[in-house]
Amino acid sequence: MERPFESETTGYVIMNFQTALEMIAKIEGRPERIAVVRRAGVLVGALKEDAGNGV
Repeated sequence: MERPFESETTGYVIMNFQTALEMIAKIEGRPERIAVVRRAGVLVGALKEDAGNGV
């Protein structure tokens, strides 16, 4: 099948850290993954160190 334009085929998705945390908590709920993503958000300045609301 010929595609009329080039499109992303890797499944790569870009979203903000808070949305990512909410999705991870809802879909898998693994605390270690949530901790890693939260820490990455803090390190890049997208989240505050004490970012609350459960995720």
